[in-house]
Amino acid sequence: MSDATLLTLSRASAHRMAFAPSPKSASSCTSIFSGDLDVDTEGFLQSRFRAGGPVLCSLPGFIGRLGAEILSHDDEIHDITADILHKYNIHYIQLHLTGRIPIIRTENQPIPTVFVLIRHQSPPKSSQWRQIARIIHKRLASQFPEISVELMDENLAIKTNCSPVPHGHSVVPKWRQICDSILNTLNISEWTGIALWRYGVEYNASDDRITLIVSVLESATGPFNNSARRIRSILTAANERDIDVLFLKSERWRALDSPERKLEYKVPTEICIDRVVHPATSIGIKDSDAGTSTLGGIVELKKDSNWYPYALTCFHCVYPPREHRQKLSAIKGAFSVSKIANNDSEGTAFASWESNEIVPDDKMAKKLLRVEQPSSLDLRNSIAIANSQIESYGDKKFRQLDILAKRIEQGSGELMTPREKRTYQQILKFNASNQKQKDIYKKMLTDKSHQLDHVFAGSGLYALTSGPSGAKRVSDWALIEINPKLLPDKDSGSLEMINKPFKYERNAGIRSIPFSLPAKGFKMISGTPLFKTGRSSGKKSCTYNELREVHIHRQKDMTAPEGFRMVASWEHSLTCSYSEIFAEPGDFGSFVYNDKGSVVGMLTSNDQRLRTWSFSLLSNIFADIKAVTGAQDVRLPVE
Repeated sequence: MSDATLLTLSRASAHRMAFAPSPKSASSCTSIFSGDLDVDTEGFLQSRFRAGGPVLCSLPGFIGRLGAEILSHDDEIHDITADILHKYNIHYIQLHLTGRIPIIRTENQPIPTVFVLIRHQSPPKSSQWRQIARIIHKRLASQFPEISVELMDENLAIKTNCSPVPHGHSVVPKWRQICDSILNTLNISEWTGIALWRYGVEYNASDDRITLIVSVLESATGPFNNSARRIRSILTAANERDIDVLFLKSERWRALDSPERKLEYKVPTEICIDRVVHPATSIGIKDSDAGTSTLGGIVELKKDSNWYPYALTCFHCVYPPREHRQKLSAIKGAFSVSKIANNDSEGTAFASWESNEIVPDDKMAKKLLRVEQPSSLDLRNSIAIANSQIESYGDKKFRQLDILAKRIEQGSGELMTPREKRTYQQILKFNASNQKQKDIYKKMLTDKSHQLDHVFAGSGLYALTSGPSGAKRVSDWALIEINPKLLPDKDSGSLEMINKPFKYERNAGIRSIPFSLPAKGFKMISGTPLFKTGRSSGKKSCTYNELREVHIHRQKDMTAPEGFRMVASWEHSLTCSYSEIFAEPGDFGSFVYNDKGSVVGMLTSNDQRLRTWSFSLLSNIFADIKAVTGAQDVRLPVE
């Protein structure tokens, strides 16, 4: 195969590497995951619901920015394409020049694309689409050599959505056994996970097919058709014949909000003024540009019959990746041996923390893992945003009004019209507000009052632990010492009263309730509504899926032929409606809680293609904390 063929085939198949519909369903011909793919030597795709080339993005895709030069020819490109579509009797819904870019982070450059959205027909009449795409491309490529052409059925353009399998479904009590059978009998070397959701594009989520989804590495090549058929056999043996099987490319993501994203995020000034630790707000790693995440909340450890407060977040939120340690590497002792629990083997501190926990009062953690709240990155970005907003109002009209106001002040006898006066005063007020915010941010950076403190103890970066049943689960937590100056005094209120989700401006009408533990007897089932409040997206709602996902890890093992071994963990998962984004980069570490403020867990990772999120149960985190720190007990602050 040519390079162009391989690239298009890899991207076009990413959302459906293999599909085995239930014999009882009509999915074999109507599902957007059905049908064969064919890619020619020049990279042009032909499939049931999509055609085009020579470069396509993987799905789901969205619109990215294009340069001004090609956009200046938008009308010309539109007219040429429309004429060809009309000639071949293609009735389209949309036709526009855009930059196509996938949601998956491995493809990050917008592809200049003539995108044609075509009304769905059953069965699809797409047999000529590749030929038409090639004709359009041939007409345009001499003038625009980087351009691609994409024709797509409207159903394939709809965002796929996960929703929980109902609590009473017959598969629920069999799920663990089904997964064990799959893991024990199939080759999982390229897999990253197994999950069961209602999955599809229906307006009513209850109409989507129940689908067993196997996620595989972005680099996976397959083929997976035989594996899909074998899973179908396992489902049939379990008397679950009405479940589809889908393989797709997807990997778990544990992301900080990187400075490259440059979101219009301003640190709420209340965080800077109050000067107490604030759950559900920005934290960063001192002397690292790794990015920003969220502080979950405050917990207390019982030691020597006394209770001591610590801040809690994910370990990956306070561990700087290798490429973001430039300043830290200059710290004396950065590459010396750090004491490892039950193991004093050789290795640098950072390397040891990848697979080993941080025990209390680790000397290197005190030097290397220091945490800020809010992060320096967010404070500097907030200053830049304030400057930009002030500059945006410094246009020619304002400068003229400002000159006029100064002349009036000097007694020129001139007057402003009422409208000019209102405009001028509004801009002055707006700029004064931004200047005040800038001063607050600058002061915090100068006096270093945003230093929270160092990591006291933590799970390690790739930690897995076992529960009472023997099932593995991810352990991803860090306890942070809290600068005593950031703890409330008698006048500021109790720890319990500040241990609640921060009320962001976008959530102004929503009451913020102090965090608590769930009431006795509280049980989560599929469909249980839950919430999180995070630095990037504020408070958002989601839905729980009681069928735990299997995440497949590659743990270092020098005795294994490949240098690693495959290990499966069982994780709790969440989803939201297709029109919502439950969490964004920068939200990991957020507490997950119910409508009464009862904390059930902490947000740890995301599946980008499925748009699902994973979290660790708070009870499991507390058990891990006790095991690592030797604490007598762990709790949320109480009066």
